[in-house]
Amino acid sequence: MQKPPTHFTYLSTQVGLILWRLGAYFCAGYLAYRGVMRLLNLLLAVDIPTKMIVSLALSISGLLFIFASLILERIQDARNESSLRD
Repeated sequence: MQKPPTHFTYLSTQVGLILWRLGAYFCAGYLAYRGVMRLLNLLLAVDIPTKMIVSLALSISGLLFIFASLILERIQDARNESSLRD
């Protein structure tokens, strides 16, 4: 017997999910940008050497990449686990 199609198989649903995710990513990116600009304005008010600001920015960006890779790895693992159950 064939499984009934899930709601994710319809094109309109896929397009809606893509647009929703892109909107969420855009909002997250904008909020991250505003947060970084606010942090930089705070740091620039204090007389900190440029090398310190650059090292702080590189450290924060490195942490963001690590968190993003962990999240993407967890999503991939969840997909693999769900395909094993089927």
